[in-house]
Amino acid sequence: MRVKIHHEGTNILIVTLLFILAVNIPLWIWVRPMAWPIASTVIWGVLYFLLVNFFRSPRRLFKGNETDVVVASADGKVVALEETFEDEYLHAPAIQLSVFMSILNVHANWFPVDGEVIYTRHHSGRFMAAYLPKSSSENERSTVVIRTTGGQLVLVRQIAGAMARRIVTYARPGDQASIHDHMGFIKFGSRVDIYLPVGTETLVRIGDKTVGGMTEVARLKPEKKCSDVSYRVSRILSPVLTFSRDAWRLFALFTIQIRGGPVCPALSGLAYSLDSLLCLISATVRLRACSMPIPTPARNSTLSPISSVSVSHRLCWC
Repeated sequence: MRVKIHHEGTNILIVTLLFILAVNIPLWIWVRPMAWPIASTVIWGVLYFLLVNFFRSPRRLFKGNETDVVVASADGKVVALEETFEDEYLHAPAIQLSVFMSILNVHANWFPVDGEVIYTRHHSGRFMAAYLPKSSSENERSTVVIRTTGGQLVLVRQIAGAMARRIVTYARPGDQASIHDHMGFIKFGSRVDIYLPVGTETLVRIGDKTVGGMTEVARLKPEKKCSDVSYRVSRILSPVLTFSRDAWRLFALFTIQIRGGPVCPALSGLAYSLDSLLCLISATVRLRACSMPIPTPARNSTLSPISSVSVSHRLCWC
């Protein structure tokens, strides 16, 4: 693991160093006794060391199994781990995992998962203590949503604290997210919340220490996928059944219009019955190829057979 100075702190460190030199050089030249310039130099040296420590930017490489892994986005301590409702983007229940960073922690933030950034937004707000629960919704914050390689949505929120006055987010929609890369930086004390799908296996507890980009905090549950054979079968049979169903509809409609007379109700009933049967077979082939349960419409549903099968098709894309 290599450590360097984060570029967000370069200007601050240069200006601070020039200020320290401007204050202490005259003291060493003109002030006596020597205890005063020595004390001033020591105090300013300690403060400058803390500032350098704050802006350190270690290069970290996660060496574990990266499949469905969720790593800590920041150095710090877990202060919240609960199921809650995320209402900014997900609009659904989620597991909230919050890490509080003290002023002594590294303040670079890592992507918690691999995937694609699909949403970013900065919110102005207050600067309450970041460890307070309401800071997640009232403090200045920046939200990033990532679609993982497995298709799950993971939301990350950078939250400014009482001392933090600037949140920097590098992620932009369309960017590729990697657990080895920096997502952003928060200056001087803050917190990072991660919202995970309900059912995710969490591997930390409240009070645990985390290391950004290194600590494995959770494992996403992989979504059920089709086997290659089933996928190919569904791809071949589905258009064939769809074509057969549509051909039957045209034939039935043409026959009913041509024949006329008292036989129309019988033909109409037969047409709808066969149409429903073809819809059911088509949906069954697609859904069972994906090993998914076949959705059944509610008893009071007013959907026609055509509408029902279109819903089935939307539910079983694989």
